[in-house]
Amino acid sequence: MTQTNDPPLISSIDLIPDAVEKADLDAPSGSGGKLVIGQAPNITITETSVVADAAERLALDVQEGDVAIQTNVSSSFIFTGGDNIAPNWEVLDFDAVGAIAGEDIAPNDINALGDILGQSIDVVTVNGADTSAASAGEALTSDGSGNLSFASVGGIEEAATFGDLPAVDPPQIGYVTGEEEYYYSTPLTGTPFDITSASFSTSINTQDSGPTGIAWNDDGSQLYEVGGGSDNIYQYSVSTPYDITSASLSTSINTQDSSPTGIAWNDDGSRLYEVGFDSDNIYQYTVSNPFDITSASFSTSINTQDSIPLGIAWNDDGSRLYEVGNISDNIYQYTVSNPFDITSASFSTSINTQDPSPQGIAWNDDGSRLYEVGRDSNKIYQYTVSNPFDITSASLSTSINTQDSLSQGIAWNDDGSRLYEVGDGSNKIYQYTVVTGGWEAF
Repeated sequence: MTQTNDPPLISSIDLIPDAVEKADLDAPSGSGGKLVIGQAPNITITETSVVADAAERLALDVQEGDVAIQTNVSSSFIFTGGDNIAPNWEVLDFDAVGAIAGEDIAPNDINALGDILGQSIDVVTVNGADTSAASAGEALTSDGSGNLSFASVGGIEEAATFGDLPAVDPPQIGYVTGEEEYYYSTPLTGTPFDITSASFSTSINTQDSGPTGIAWNDDGSQLYEVGGGSDNIYQYSVSTPYDITSASLSTSINTQDSSPTGIAWNDDGSRLYEVGFDSDNIYQYTVSNPFDITSASFSTSINTQDSIPLGIAWNDDGSRLYEVGNISDNIYQYTVSNPFDITSASFSTSINTQDPSPQGIAWNDDGSRLYEVGRDSNKIYQYTVSNPFDITSASLSTSINTQDSLSQGIAWNDDGSRLYEVGDGSNKIYQYTVVTGGWEAF
């Protein structure tokens, strides 16, 4: 059927069956008989989406007020309007305690949760944790086994990168904007670069059947091993910085010496050093791609002081080079006029080792401590050095037992929280924990 005439006018809403009268439906004068926006009620539609990551969140069809729960960072974001770009999403602060050490925190019997990081909490329980003792400035923490409790925190610290997070005492929560990730801190125990705080934690097998030395690059993303079984230097990729359990072999190169005993790097990875006792030399390589041994080319060498040199190390600025040897059982110190260039090295002094069969040496970050490893007593020795990086001012302070019966070398991570040992008794690289605590991701 076709409608040809206008429908009859309805003069009263009461004539419409079951209609509910609405206020202000008369069009104002001058509007051409149309309603204006101010007469319409406010309508807010908020949608909540669950997304895997930021890319999926930024692909949503959203409007102002929409919420996205992002599972890879255990955080919720609210869209503030405009283009769907990262700056227009804001993190909901409550998610700072959305998950701690794997705990999904869902408040029960809530009257008013408020700001869990800075307000008194008006709830009875949170996942079974009694909140009656909670007070301002406290947050939920977990012992990792499902037990929740409240602990004092310093609030949320926001930083652009993980490295910008502050010290961890008192315990607190940090949000790293560059990673869109929350971290919580736990108190530190142990003393950096102090072997008496070291406890063995884990080990991995070496690549070589006769490993003799280890070293790290500047950020812990690459580990190096040298061995006399195959006369190779091996490079590992390390997915979790300074954690040997995440190391996987990536490449290797042949050594210059047929009996290599140690390796070291300069500060920026542009030079690699090897020591060996077949020719009694220290070898210097030029490295075109920093810390990548596949780009290393041999450039020069110098004779060692000891006829059986077993380890080398540098000070922080390349003005001093150190060698340890097993014939005279000495640690030798060279003065280097052109930093990190062995051709400008001249022997200056030496001291006796603690072990009659010394195998390797290392320094802490500021030259106040020197370390020696020996296989006669199977010990790592720690010296206190009163004049930084000057071995003549070194005095023995303490020692610990090694993990391997034929320990060959030692190394530290960048902040002294982990110590490493390599040995050819069991052909393993060992990792010690020296400092526990710090920042951990939720």
